[in-house]
Amino acid sequence: MLCLGLPWFIRTAFVETNTPVEVNSTGLIFVSSTLLLSIVFLFVAVHVNRWRLDWKLGIVCLFCYIAFATLLIRFYEQR
Repeated sequence: MLCLGLPWFIRTAFVETNTPVEVNSTGLIFVSSTLLLSIVFLFVAVHVNRWRLDWKLGIVCLFCYIAFATLLIRFYEQR
């Protein structure tokens, strides 16, 4: 929570006290939904693997991460 809150606090409290911080929320729905789907997929994958962390689950998580990163890169390239 400090990664966004602290810089915004410093900017509004000490640097530019009269202007609000503008947040670029382009694609917020897309990013949030893909993160939620990634978490659901991770829980399903762990459940199917009988709650054991082994190399097969690691490879599945790696491919899930690569797919998530690829989707985000393609989404932001189109904008």
